[in-house]
Amino acid sequence: MASRAAAGRNPTESGVLIPRVTVGLRRLAWGGSNAGITRELYLGEATVKTQVTHIPSRLGLTGRTQAAVLDYETRLMTPS
Repeated sequence: MASRAAAGRNPTESGVLIPRVTVGLRRLAWGGSNAGITRELYLGEATVKTQVTHIPSRLGLTGRTQAAVLDYETRLMTPS
């Protein structure tokens, strides 16, 4: 579950995440691997790994699973 610090907060609207990183969060929430996100967003694998590593801490979470849950709970995640 999402932490209390992040509960009820939309990462995009709050300005915590820039739009490009938000796209990475969406892909992460849909179960995307770092390599898959790299291919889809035309970014270097090191860049994606860094973003995916930092997303949870920017949102006050402990891991990528919690970030995916927050994405789902805030309705940020929508099928593409």
